[in-house]
Amino acid sequence: MKKLFPVIGLLLFCCSLNLAQETPSVEVFGGYAYSRILSAGSGEPVHSNGWESSASWNLNRWFGLKGDFEGSYCCHQQYLYSFLGGPQLSLRRAKYTVFAHGLLGGAHAKGLLTTDTDLAWAAGGGVDWNVHRLVAIRLGQVDYFGTHFLSRTQDDLRVSAGLVFRLGRK
Repeated sequence: MKKLFPVIGLLLFCCSLNLAQETPSVEVFGGYAYSRILSAGSGEPVHSNGWESSASWNLNRWFGLKGDFEGSYCCHQQYLYSFLGGPQLSLRRAKYTVFAHGLLGGAHAKGLLTTDTDLAWAAGGGVDWNVHRLVAIRLGQVDYFGTHFLSRTQDDLRVSAGLVFRLGRK
């Protein structure tokens, strides 16, 4: 019986650690996005502002599936919308979460003379500051953002920041 008490104590301690490390089932992000996009026609950089939103379904503490949507707007009625999805890896700590993702999907762009919808992809990551168990501030997310418009590949940059809302528990 005396040997059982340390075992029970160890089990209770491990269970309490597990409760402290609950993972949200879903994380929803929304915020500002800056994009540096190379024009498919001229190859010149175009600086655009817009929004980015995403939802991540966490399958466990470190692996999830992410859907990402963006709208970037520039001068002369030009815009780019992207819709991407793929895996996301997360390193979760009490005060911050660091993540990396690889996303694949499509993008629709309207330029001065053309409109095209084609392949798009993104690879990057970021840092969330956990201000509450239900809310985090995305301090920054930086992505290599690639597109393939008018039979040409464009190597672009996307930077975003905003709020993350955490729903459910695993």
